[in-house]
Amino acid sequence: MFTQREVPDTALEREPGAIVVCKHCYTASGVDKGKFIKVSEWEDIPTAKDVHEWTGYPISNNCDTTIIFRSYGLPEGYTLESGSVESWADAYDRVGHLLWPAFCRWAEDGVVVEDANNVPDVATFREQFCGWWQDFEEYALRFSEDTGLMDGVDADSQLRIYFDWSSWINDLSYDYTVSATRTCEGGVFVYRNF
Repeated sequence: MFTQREVPDTALEREPGAIVVCKHCYTASGVDKGKFIKVSEWEDIPTAKDVHEWTGYPISNNCDTTIIFRSYGLPEGYTLESGSVESWADAYDRVGHLLWPAFCRWAEDGVVVEDANNVPDVATFREQFCGWWQDFEEYALRFSEDTGLMDGVDADSQLRIYFDWSSWINDLSYDYTVSATRTCEGGVFVYRNF
């Protein structure tokens, strides 16, 4: 139906995850040493002992719990919490590394459906995502070809000659969300509005 280009290589971000730190060390003395854990490698929130073994920072009797200090690789406005790690890991697995930047932009644009753990719905993303394009006009022209907008119209027909492509593309744009990518190649992600 639609030809979709892959996201440029420079758009690829690392797998989402979080840094886990010792709660006592962070709150008592501001020590934010911890370990970055990818969502695919997450089993349970590590213990304070685990964090201290990873960092080599001395452990005290007060070091008994850990917190998720900072999330990475998630859409802006979302954080990783111990109860949502499994949902994020599933979303990352289903979306895949190549489309993860497009998924994050879609979620950041706010036109999303979320599951019980406030993780954007992958199935809705897949329905709405139309690919990476240099600009919306390129997408619209391909859409017109794929849907046969001018099929059956003679090459020398007045309709074909005087068709106002700019106006048609502008009207079509109301059915889509177009988000600029954060890559040096530029381009846009195109999503259908439902």
